[in-house]
Formats: sequence, structure tokens, C-alpha cells
Amino acid sequence: MGTNMAKYQVNYKQSLSFLQEIMVNHKNKPWVVSFSGGKDSTLLLHLIVDFICKNGESPPIIYLLYNDTLAEIPVIETWAKRVIHDVTHFLKKIGVKAIPIITYPDATETYYWRTVIRGYPAPTFKFRWCVELLKISPTKRTITELVRKHGNVIIFTGVRDDESPYRANKIKRISYCESMACLVPFYLRTDFNGAKKIAPIRLWTEEDVWNFFYNVRHPPWSSQGNYYSYLMNLYLRGDFPVGDQIKPRFGCWMCTVAQCHRGLYASSFIDETAEILALARQIIKEIRNIKEFRFKKNYGYSKLGPLNEYGRGLMLALFKKLDELVGLYGLNTKITYDEENILLRELLFYKEASEVNKILRALDNSKNTRLCNFEQVRKLSDGITKDFPDSKVKIFQKIYDLIENLSNDNTIEYITYC
Repeated sequence: MGTNMAKYQVNYKQSLSFLQEIMVNHKNKPWVVSFSGGKDSTLLLHLIVDFICKNGESPPIIYLLYNDTLAEIPVIETWAKRVIHDVTHFLKKIGVKAIPIITYPDATETYYWRTVIRGYPAPTFKFRWCVELLKISPTKRTITELVRKHGNVIIFTGVRDDESPYRANKIKRISYCESMACLVPFYLRTDFNGAKKIAPIRLWTEEDVWNFFYNVRHPPWSSQGNYYSYLMNLYLRGDFPVGDQIKPRFGCWMCTVAQCHRGLYASSFIDETAEILALARQIIKEIRNIKEFRFKKNYGYSKLGPLNEYGRGLMLALFKKLDELVGLYGLNTKITYDEENILLRELLFYKEASEVNKILRALDNSKNTRLCNFEQVRKLSDGITKDFPDSKVKIFQKIYDLIENLSNDNTIEYITYC
């Protein structure tokens, strides 16, 4: 355990040296540190805070930028917000101006709105509509505002070549140097005028990252000797990674882009709600894949279009059941209609369905063909099928019964994370 110390120490010194270069060449520019709560962004944050402590100078302001999709895996969300709180408090204590920023998708961009109201099927690798709406758009809005406010900002990201061949090729395409003496291009091209994007840990391998955490058990902002044990247990369940051991990636609990959700699997060892969320994710995939729950279309790689009233009714029933069992904090998102603030939860579950139809037509400017009669969707979500044709009711009822028994032991035993 903890082998190859020299290599991670070399990388650490190189990263600190690069941060010094940034400080010299881009003095007086605010720093924006992208933080997700994962191992790489935690390492990045550690490096930056350690650099400030050792260097004795800091940028005029540091923004800690966390993107909350409103559907985060509970254990990683808890960890991320704890770290943001601790780092902000520490930096302020040593005289560094630090401001946490948490971005959120707008109500009509949330996973809940897009699946139930617009009928978007669960994302696939070819149709990753979620990334733009839940992550990219909220972050772009924030960066645009910061550039408008400050003129120039430096954005730090924890991406690494070693994450995957796809990631390595992408980083290679957009990386560049700012000086002739540059040996490794840590700068990344970005669409934002007035912003420079930096990848200080680009060359760290997975082994380097874990060697670092294994040997450096706590960050500069805490004297707690086992501060990083939570993160290590979450990823490694207490073991140093070797061979083919699972490498979880965290994100939205309902993510269906990847075949297997290793983040949910890993979190199931310390959070019992992960099993319920994993089963819900399976149901979401089933709803997407059953043609009887989709409209037909005559274009695209798939001839299956948006979810119909059956698919949306099941999604609504699933979200309501999950809200009762584990609490879906994303449903606390507010929408404004006719000068009234309405929680997404109230709109979807409790407000009169005929009134919801009026609100949807006013708030959602998508094509009318994407909007179903919400009264039908609500009836189906409540299991009322007497007014619907028998041809689809049988298969609908099978999925609906699974949702109703989501937390039963007999149902839980069928969980799979792939």
C-alpha cells in the first residue's frame, strides 16, 4: 500500500509549480475552481489550498463552483457540500476571499420536467440530452456572469488524461501552451471570451491520485487525521485499488448513459437508499425501452419518439414513490406562474390537473406535440386505467405494480447495477 510515492510527489511539485506560474502570469484575476466532490476535483482543491498556504499569496477572490443537477447521489452530495463549507470557512479564516457558488438547472430543464412534461426518454449514449441541460447550461450561465463581472477569470478543472482514451484524446485536441518553454500544455481552449481554463492534474494517473490520498490523509483545511477516509471508503471501501477492482464514477443517481452505475453500487455499502435508487434506475430504463410507452416517429436512428401518456404516467408515479421513500430534493425547485411561486413537487403531484395543463402551456414553449394532456398522465400515475385501451394496460400495470412495491424485500433482491 502507498507504493510509488516518488511519482505522486513529483506530480504534486509539478502541479504546485504550475500554479505559481499562473499566479505570476495572471495576477489579480479571480480563480474559479470546478468542484464535483469526486476524487479528482478533491485533489485539485487540496492542491490549490495547499499552494495558497505555502505561497503566502492568493488571487483576489476564489469561487468554489459546484454544479448540482438536483439528482445527485446522496452520499457524494453530502461529501461535496461538507468540503465546500469547510474550505470556504478555512480560506476566510486565513484572509482569502472565498465564495461558494452552487449552480442548478432551471425548473423546465430538470430531469423531472423533461421526462414527465416533455416526455424525454431516459438518456442513452447517443442521446445524452441530460448533460447539456443539467450540467453545461447552468455552468455556462454562471461563468458568463462572472466574466461579465470581472472581465477575466481563471477556471480550474480536475480532468486527467488517464481517465479514459476518449478523455485523453479530447484533452489533447483542446490543450495548448502559453510559452515557448512549456513542456506540457495545461491550458485548455474554452468558448468563453475572457476566461482561461487550466488542468493542473492532467498528467496524474489513477494510481497517483490514490497514492496521494493514502499518504496524505487530511487536507490543509482540516486537522482531522482521517478526513479523506469517507472519500476513500466511498470509492474503495477501505481497500487500495488493485487490478480489476471496480472504479466508480459518480453523478446523477438515475444516469442511464453508462451501462453500469458503479457509483450507486459503491454508495450502497454506506447508504441503504442507494438500493432503492438503483431499482428505480432499472425501472426508468424499462420504461424507455418498452415501445408501448413511446410515441412513434419517422426519423432518426430510433423510430421511438417521446414518452406517451403511459410512459409519463409511470415516470410520475415513480418520482412520487421515491419522494415518499427517500425524498427527492430536486422537487423543491420553484417555478413562477402568474406571480405565484409553485414547488415542482406541488405542480406534478398535487395541483389540479386541469390547472396544470394551463400552466404548462404558459411556461413550456416546446412544440405542442411534446405536451400530453396532464389529466391523463395524472390518472395513470395514480393507477387509474379504466378509461384507457386494454392493449397497453396489462404491460403498464406490471411496471406500475413494481413501482408500488419499490421498497419491498422481494423487490429489492432483484436489483442489478447494470
